[in-house]
Amino acid sequence: MWGVVLRPSARKTACLTIPNTMKAKLNAILAAGLFLLPALPLHASVDSILTVVVNCYYQQKVSTAGDTIAGNVDIVRIDSKQLLVLLQKELAVYFPRGVQLELAADGKVYVVDAKSVVVMDVSTYISATVDVGERLLNGQRNLATKQENTRNYYPITLTFNLVALHGTIRGIMVESLTAGAPDRYGFNITNEKGNAIVNGSGSFNGKTAYFDGTLNLLGRTSR
Repeated sequence: MWGVVLRPSARKTACLTIPNTMKAKLNAILAAGLFLLPALPLHASVDSILTVVVNCYYQQKVSTAGDTIAGNVDIVRIDSKQLLVLLQKELAVYFPRGVQLELAADGKVYVVDAKSVVVMDVSTYISATVDVGERLLNGQRNLATKQENTRNYYPITLTFNLVALHGTIRGIMVESLTAGAPDRYGFNITNEKGNAIVNGSGSFNGKTAYFDGTLNLLGRTSR
């Protein structure tokens, strides 16, 4: 491996001198700007149905004949239904018909039935990291009434920790959140829809694998 050694430059850097009066004005402008920037509250997404569609590329075989090397790369499509099948096989359990994966606001992943009742916590095998601290906000949110019409951008990571499937995929979630006026009890109905283009790496059946695909979120809650 080639090493690169960085040495101090022999060039002299010009020094810019700022008068004291200008420094004072500059500090005042910077201070005012900092106070004018509103602090964005950490706004956790709602619990959402998670739909995964990922292509898994892995080396099926490599052969050598004389001076020629030949290889075959296989592509397997992995979606939410197949993840549920892998979970059943690994855990030796049977899920009822109609179950889905749900991503909670705290990053945990659950198997839920058609009525969104939790069947099992599978966060040990499939987990997510939603970095709301890095969220970009576009639109308006009323902090008093909780009414909202925003589009949010934030990093999302999904990790698979199954015997047959291991790895991590990452992307930027583009999430639309809408919330109407509170009802007579003070609750808002919040609707969420999000999608992310993701990619990553890991292993499939013990072989090095690369992934690309999409994650989709769909949620509705009262808060």
